[in-house]
Amino acid sequence: MAEKKKTEIDEMWDPSMGHPKSQEETAQKKALMNRMSRAIGHMESVRRMMEEDRDPTEILIQLAAVRSAISGISRVMLQDHIEERIRDAVDDPENAESMEELNKVISYFIK
Repeated sequence: MAEKKKTEIDEMWDPSMGHPKSQEETAQKKALMNRMSRAIGHMESVRRMMEEDRDPTEILIQLAAVRSAISGISRVMLQDHIEERIRDAVDDPENAESMEELNKVISYFIK
């Protein structure tokens, strides 16, 4: 089955929350996607450098940039996820699923 192409309205709607995304949420997603594109660009650069047998120092510097970019993206996404799960827990204190999901995600990051 072909995936439906997202429209501008789809980009502005958050189905998980049941309401339109704020301009801030949309801008933050765009910023994260830009950061991800830069990290991917760094990784492609590392691959080319390795193919060209470049100096390991240069490659390691690029790998450090990739690690930093991914850490930054992860940090922002984790912060947002924590805030969302806490809001869910406040809205519905009987729903333990939200906090269980949060604990699961956090456990991945503290390994």
